[in-house]
Parts: sequence; C-alpha cells; structure tokens
Amino acid sequence: MDFLNLFRKMLAESKKSKESFSDYHDVLDEREAEHSSDISTHESFARGLYVLDSEMTISYGQVRTMADILIGLDAKYHFKEPDEAIKAVEEYIASQHPGHNNISEMAFSVITETLLHNNTFQFGRLNSNEFKRIFDIKVFTEAWENALYKYYFAKIWKLICYFNDFRKYSSPEQIIRDFETIHLLYSKYFILSDSAWHNGGYPKFFFEKGIKEAWCQIAPLGHIDEYSLKRYMFDNHESKVNKYGLEWVINQDFRQDVCHMDVFFPNAIGSAPVYIEPNRQPCTPRRFVKSCGEGKGPNAYPEIFEIKFAAVLLIDDPNYTIWGEYEEDDFEIYYFVPSKISFPIYACSYHCGFGKQIFNSLNEKKLFISSLTQKYHMANKNDLKNLKESFIRDYL
Repeated sequence: MDFLNLFRKMLAESKKSKESFSDYHDVLDEREAEHSSDISTHESFARGLYVLDSEMTISYGQVRTMADILIGLDAKYHFKEPDEAIKAVEEYIASQHPGHNNISEMAFSVITETLLHNNTFQFGRLNSNEFKRIFDIKVFTEAWENALYKYYFAKIWKLICYFNDFRKYSSPEQIIRDFETIHLLYSKYFILSDSAWHNGGYPKFFFEKGIKEAWCQIAPLGHIDEYSLKRYMFDNHESKVNKYGLEWVINQDFRQDVCHMDVFFPNAIGSAPVYIEPNRQPCTPRRFVKSCGEGKGPNAYPEIFEIKFAAVLLIDDPNYTIWGEYEEDDFEIYYFVPSKISFPIYACSYHCGFGKQIFNSLNEKKLFISSLTQKYHMANKNDLKNLKESFIRDYL
C-alpha cells in the first residue's frame, strides 16, 4: 500500500470527528511577529549555529544515521577493518528504495497515527511536542533498521514543520493535500541515498574518511566501540560548542577552505561537520550552518531540498506574492514575500540563496521587504502558472 492510500485509509477509519480540529487561527500582531522564528535574538546566536525550529535532522542527520547503522551492523558482524565496515553500510543503504520498503512506510504510518491523535492539534494549531514525544520509538528488531526509520521519521516531520511555518495547519487533511500536491511520497526527498550521497557529498565523504583515519580510536580493541565512535564523531565537538560557543570552536579546531573562505573543515577529519558562514554582514553576529552537500556546491544550502517542495505550495498561496526578474521571456523567482509581517520570507534562487530569511529585528525585516519590492518585479498570473509547471517538472 502506498503512503497516500495508507493515510486516506487511516483517516477514514478514525473515529475522531472533524470537530476535533478547530478552524481557529490566531492573527499575529506586530508584537507576536517580533518573536517569530525568523527574527533572531541574542540567545539564538549564542552558540553561533542557526537551527530551524523544525530541524530534527540537525541531531539525526545523514552522518549520525550512517554511524548508528554501522554500530548496529557491527554488533552482528563484528567488522575487523574499516573498508569492510564501510562497504556493509553502503550496501545496506543502497538496498533501500524510495517509497517501496517497510521502514519508510512505518515512519509515515507512525506520523499518520500521531496526526490523528487527540493532542496533535490544539487550538487549531499543530502541536509539535506530540511528535517529539514519540520520536525515539523503536519499531524494528534490528538496530540498523531503527536508525534508518528514525532518519525517515525526522525528514518527514521536518517537512511538515517547514510547511507549517506558512501553512498554519489546523487538520491532518490539509497536510495530506499538500503532500499530494508536491508528490512527496514518490520523491527521493526523505531517502538517505539522496543526491548528496550519490555525488560523493560531504556527509558520505567525511563519514568514510573519518572511519578509516580514526579506526584506531573508534576500534581500540580491533572492533568498533560504540562509545568511542560517538565520542569521536559527535560528542567531543558538541560538548565544546555547548561550553565555548561555535565561533571559538571553529577558530580552534577548523581550517578555512583555500578556495572558498566561508567554508570551514574540521582539522581532524570526520570529527565534526563542515560549516558554512553565509553572507556575513558588518556589525552582526557570526552565523554558521552545517553543510548538507558539497560545501559551496549545488547542495550547499541547508534548506535547498525543502524550499523546492515548498515553492510549489507558495506559488498558489494567497498569503504570498512572488518577486524576481525576467530572464528573456521567463520569470525567475528570487523571493516569496508574505502579506502578513509575522510570516517568513523565503529566498529561492542561486542568485540570493534558498530558504527562510533571518533578520535581526522586525524593522530590518520591513526594510528588506520594502527594498526588494522596489528592486524586483512581481510575478503576474501567467508567470505563476508557468512557474508551478516548471517546478513540478524539474524538481518533483
């Protein structure tokens, strides 16, 4: 059974009435807008790492998933050398196919059941705490299957939260309609073996190199030690960031790329992520993001996969207008601009970046909107039709 039919079946069988989901929507005023997730505060930059509210995969991303898969496989096969261990992880990941395996189907099933739970929607809003409560559920016998399950769960949940920033969901039916529109469940979005994996992106490259170069540290007795591996690849770096802040850690433990000075590599390969410092502005706190692809390459932007799905919805969203430039006869999107100041602004081009735009204050956000509406053109109805068709054709 495919995911959409599974979702429909569970909705039909649910005994909950539609009255369980309130149609109530709070109207955010400017006071609330000042506390929106796209307005930074001193505390939000205290560690220097910009993290989306919905970003569960920051703590359970590709490298941690690969590490947990390796730990699970090693407990059964007891690898004696790094090439053998890496090959086993690669073969297992390669055996998974988009939308056609029980692990990703189980992740979607658990999310579906949670969407239908009484506590999931409260006061007409999606309750994220209900999802976080069940995130650590283990549903498979094998540890490596649970690792992949948690990755799928995190990716699907991340996208729901990413959309919820501007959709303001009040019922599960709204979520499934959006999933149908973007053809999500037939895409490669939430599959570990995405383009970053196939093209030798940083997560895969540094995981493999880290296992090889740090083998004596992570396998001190000739076989992989779970705690040594986690300490080397994750815990040491995270504890330093929590204690000293990310900027200090990057200054001490990282080196700048010789070609791209805004890309930072860990001195000890595999011991930390690759970071990017995007578009630093004078007199503002330094901000870093984890590279999910190839540094400054095509997957450099942490939200690049999400925004391409979101764009299909934003094109038709009555709360947004689209601004950009005409390239010959074609309209190129630069920004999605909301009619409500509390809603996020999204960039969507290599010209200006991808994803939610972050501002130091509400006034800065207002000035930004004013400047781009003076600088760029607003898309007309014909442009919108062509844009939606091209996004569906090129990305979905």
